[in-house]
Amino acid sequence: MAEAFNLPPDLDFNCTNCGRCCRDRWEIRVDAGSAERLNARYPGEPFKRRLAVVPDELPFTVERNSCGACVFLEEKNLCRIHRELGLEAKPQVCQQFPFLFSEHPDGITVGLSHYCPGVKRVEGANEPPLQKKLPDLERLRAHALRLEKVGAEVLLEDGVPLAWPDYRAFEDFLLELVRSPGVNPAEALVAAALGASMLSDFLRTRPGKPPLGAAREFVAGWRRMGIARILSTASRQRTKPRTGRLLLRQFLSLVDASAGYSASWAFFKELMGRGKIFSVPLEAKISVRGVRAVELPWDQAEPLRRYAEHAVFRRRLLPKLGVRVGLALLCLHVASARSIARASAWLAGRPKTDADDVARGVQLVEKHYALHSSLPEVFVRGPARTLFQRVSARPRYAWAVLTA
Repeated sequence: MAEAFNLPPDLDFNCTNCGRCCRDRWEIRVDAGSAERLNARYPGEPFKRRLAVVPDELPFTVERNSCGACVFLEEKNLCRIHRELGLEAKPQVCQQFPFLFSEHPDGITVGLSHYCPGVKRVEGANEPPLQKKLPDLERLRAHALRLEKVGAEVLLEDGVPLAWPDYRAFEDFLLELVRSPGVNPAEALVAAALGASMLSDFLRTRPGKPPLGAAREFVAGWRRMGIARILSTASRQRTKPRTGRLLLRQFLSLVDASAGYSASWAFFKELMGRGKIFSVPLEAKISVRGVRAVELPWDQAEPLRRYAEHAVFRRRLLPKLGVRVGLALLCLHVASARSIARASAWLAGRPKTDADDVARGVQLVEKHYALHSSLPEVFVRGPARTLFQRVSARPRYAWAVLTA
């Protein structure tokens, strides 16, 4: 029987030939079969074996030209392999971008990387816009890279598993909260985090493993009372902006430190509220005080809500890390996008962000902190996960970082 494909309801992709994915400063990793086949076709072995490859990693990378772009990128941002041999001759990683696949008991969920400018929202779609690309998606799925597999159980948090039907019901509840009309994205995400905390308390009142249907019972109870109550509670989770700024700076500093910049010095400047910090995503120095003064009203930040919604939908954060840790990290991603948008406006000399700033914030978060970064792996296990769980379990954590 054919696998059921779960497609995003309002997202489509059409390549704009921007060339970003071919010339950006990331390592284009290639599977051995594609590399060996194309090395035999093109002189000079343009695909080189990577050093220190760990199991399950793609063992080859493509050479770059003097400008830093893939050696196969030609004029007008066209691919030489595509032109000479056709789409299906390209390495799988190139064919698949910006699509993501997650396998779960209900079938396959198709997600998209918001780093790609060709990913667009389609207003008022009667059916998922990607439905017309289903044959191509089925072909890509057959050889998908970075396929996330979700089993019959999903962790709500360590020691509290949810059966898949219960997780599905709770995921629908989370999406309903995130999509709440007339509620700013911060309050919607705080409500989602609060809902996960309440579910944890509800399940921990029962001894042993949560029984099948318990989470669905919890969701049904909230729906009877009306989700307006949980949204109202979330709106009261206020805290001082300084707390959130310091929490967010600690997270952003993980990437800064990996790029060789002093995380402790940046944290000190954030604490003092003065000085300049180098922004790795924007590749520029930004003023701590200047960025704080830039306005990004939540009622103009609808793209951040849509990004959060799709991050839950594509099932690469919550099932893998557990619901509560995944939601806490998602709050940091949205807060980081907001911070980058404000910094982008400050660099352009504007007192308020515009749509391009917010779009840039989402794109750069996907690249540096979320989808195309190994940073989420830090929170899968070990002491970093334990510490993050403790910090993010604080009652006002979500509100603190989202309003930083």
